[in-house]
Amino acid sequence: MNRKLDTFFFYFPRIVMALIGLSAFIFAAWFCQFYYLYLNCIVVPTACLLASHGIQCARQVVKAYRYSL
Repeated sequence: MNRKLDTFFFYFPRIVMALIGLSAFIFAAWFCQFYYLYLNCIVVPTACLLASHGIQCARQVVKAYRYSL
């Protein structure tokens, strides 16, 4: 395939997932201040899982960018 298209399909989903993970972590930090404990038992672990996957995707992007230089 086209090299630019391959690069786009590699970087774009990982960057989006990193942003989703960051926003989930920020949302969980905000959410746990205002709402009930039983909701925090669902929201905070889910947000932490999304954030950890986002961190993993961000690491892949940085690693791939370093190797491409």
